[in-house]
Amino acid sequence: MLGARRAGVRVVILPKRNEKNLIEDVPSQVRDGMTFHLVDTVDQVLNLALEEPIPKDNRIRESLLHARN
Repeated sequence: MLGARRAGVRVVILPKRNEKNLIEDVPSQVRDGMTFHLVDTVDQVLNLALEEPIPKDNRIRESLLHARN
């Protein structure tokens, strides 16, 4: 997180199971000003990372190929 903060990263996606580590290991002054999304599934990651959500009825690869840039 320190490196991300220094690089100007303000939004971070992390596995929900790492929430305890985030709170215990990353100082609050580093966390301040950053947004953390705690996720359980790859679908959640893709929906946060991509501008348009992945349709549920299509395969991920097909959706990524047709996504607008």
